[in-house]
Amino acid sequence: MVETIGTGWMVHVAMLGYVLGFLFRDQVLLRSLALTGTSFYIAYYYFHPAEPLWDAIYASVAIITANLIGLGRILYSRYVLFIPKNQRSVFRAMKGLQPGEFRQLMRLGEMKIADRSVEMTIEGEQPDSLYFVAEGAAVAGKEGREFNVPKNMFIGEVSFFLNRPASASVTLPAGGLYIRWTTSRLRAALRRDPMLARAFEVVVSRDMAAKFADSVHIDALGLAMDVPLAHAPARHEATGAMTRPALS
Repeated sequence: MVETIGTGWMVHVAMLGYVLGFLFRDQVLLRSLALTGTSFYIAYYYFHPAEPLWDAIYASVAIITANLIGLGRILYSRYVLFIPKNQRSVFRAMKGLQPGEFRQLMRLGEMKIADRSVEMTIEGEQPDSLYFVAEGAAVAGKEGREFNVPKNMFIGEVSFFLNRPASASVTLPAGGLYIRWTTSRLRAALRRDPMLARAFEVVVSRDMAAKFADSVHIDALGLAMDVPLAHAPARHEATGAMTRPALS
């Protein structure tokens, strides 16, 4: 049958697969088309000559194997399905991260439920960790005032990026869920992986922008209502934004 219709068309299909693949930026589509092209090259090497070109076939199989491994890694990095169920709410809160990037970050840290209050930062001291509060409300204290820090917020990111002491003390009560990254380990990992570093900076920037937007809204509301100075928003280290103290 193959001899009747010829084998030249296999080369054309293989070439078309490669050419079309290189026209797309999407790695899944590019690799899938290259995979198709290589498969047709293997068929050509087997059917066209009097004897199969085994060396060329083995080389093409090696290319397909490497391509499949790379394709699998890309698909694994893109789908939320591979994120553990107990971490998916945290993933949704960290907007801007791909599933693969999120898993990388989680491997670098530890996710815990506080069995007692956790002192995350101490005013005037350099923290050795970066935190993300996933459940529960942390309590921040600055210059004798206390105020609440809601969940889904980073704690200590300003100190992490600027390498300076904390300007507020932040504590998470028992029962809260948090992720902790050791500063030295996280910095080393971000230096090794520029793409992860950029993605992480985007997430933290969005976190700080949201805090700033909330602080502006609270500040405007406070001015309109003539809130006393003691109840005005206060800046704390953990967020780098103005946050209103808890009213007594």
